[in-house]
Amino acid sequence: MAGYSPVYSAPFIQYTASTPNQSFLVPAGFTAVVRQISVAQEIADWYAYVNIQDSEAAPDLTIWLGVAAGAETYVAGEGRWVVPEGGLITLGYGTLGTIPSGYVGGYLLRNQLT
Repeated sequence: MAGYSPVYSAPFIQYTASTPNQSFLVPAGFTAVVRQISVAQEIADWYAYVNIQDSEAAPDLTIWLGVAAGAETYVAGEGRWVVPEGGLITLGYGTLGTIPSGYVGGYLLRNQLT
């Protein structure tokens, strides 16, 4: 069918100690929609946040903040935050324990149908 462009969920950030990526730059021709955020940590008092920016030079906006204390903690959030092409999605941490793991995912939509 002409003009059809399928929509799939995509991981933007999958942070672990062995894959410490904490940001995602939305590629040209696409718009990102952040849908899921989750962070887990084995032991600590910690917080995590997700910021979005319209461009790398633009001011950031915190769209999610998770706070937890204790052993084996997990915090998650869902939403629909839109980030344009050239925008930046960043996952950050403040922690006093072991290295956390985090996930930020959603949809990567084409700006023009193909």
